[in-house]
This record gives sequence, structure tokens and C-alpha cells, in this order.
Amino acid sequence: MPVANEKTQPILAELRPLVSPLVAEHLQIDTVHAYLCADVFGKPESYYDGHCTFMTALMPEIAHHLDEAGPALSGDFGSLKSNLCKSLARRLVQDVIKHNQVVEQAPRTAFE
Repeated sequence: MPVANEKTQPILAELRPLVSPLVAEHLQIDTVHAYLCADVFGKPESYYDGHCTFMTALMPEIAHHLDEAGPALSGDFGSLKSNLCKSLARRLVQDVIKHNQVVEQAPRTAFE
């Protein structure tokens, strides 16, 4: 059951930057990871799930590479932006699945 509604959302939006770091520190949780689970996936209980952990690790890497690309990414992608993001996300997930299948089928000693 969502905690926020039309009335509480503005209040929570103002409180979140103040309270979140304190709560996260007390609970010993990663705020980006918690945000992904709760707000992006819509499943706070997925905090310890592999896909959420993977996404949390992936985001800074993507940000780093996009930052390095800098000027090559300038300009307005317009309507391509949404479709491009969806296409890249699908390809990434397919590549991750293929990689996991290879790792699972390989002898364990190859990765130790």
C-alpha cells in the first residue's frame, strides 16, 4: 500500500532530503539502492533481490561512461530518447541473461 498520496506527496518531497540520510544511516542502507527498489521498481521488499542490487551497481558505471562521452552525447535526441532508452535496456537485459547462462554453465573452477 503506497504511503504517499496527492496530499502527502508534497510534504514527503520536502522531508525526504532531510530525513532520508538519517534514516538510511540508522538502517545501514544505501539510499540509491533503496530509491531504485521503492520508487523505480515499486517494490521496497526487493532491496536484497539480485536485479535491484545489479541495477544499483550498474547506474554509476553508466553515469561514468556517459560523462566521459560528454560532447558526443550533446544535442537533442527528441522522440528518439524514449525509444532509444527502451531499446538499450532490452539489449542490456538480454546480454546480462546470456552472460549469466554462460557463467552458470561454465565449470566453477574457471571463476575461482
